[in-house]
Amino acid sequence: MPPRRPGAYLLLITLETPIDCPIGKRHRQMTFPAGDYVYIGSARNGLDQRITRHLRTTKKPHWHIDYLLPHTHTIHAYYTTNTHQTECHLATTFHKHHTPIPDFGNSDCTCPTHLYYGTPTALQNTIQSLHLTKYPLSKS
Repeated sequence: MPPRRPGAYLLLITLETPIDCPIGKRHRQMTFPAGDYVYIGSARNGLDQRITRHLRTTKKPHWHIDYLLPHTHTIHAYYTTNTHQTECHLATTFHKHHTPIPDFGNSDCTCPTHLYYGTPTALQNTIQSLHLTKYPLSKS
């Protein structure tokens, strides 16, 4: 089992068709246009475990992203163990350049959101500017 290292991560996902999806325990209905998104999260006690959990196809939904992921395809995952690049720092960077999806995945902080919509090229450019490490996705 990988070591339990803390860090922040990004999931670059694509949604093939627009959907209305109930999100969270209160099943708040949200509309998502087709396209590419970046979800930003943190794992204070198990970065590898958190990312691999998100990539599993069967799991009980816990976080907002767990309600959206079954409708998407994960393109890439990235991470950092740099303590200065927290999820909120990463969210601030994306907020400057991409369309925020309000009140998504940010219930434990003051960020307006942790989910951003954008063109594939623009999202990739922002990711590259952050110098994150690409997470190896398994084919299972």
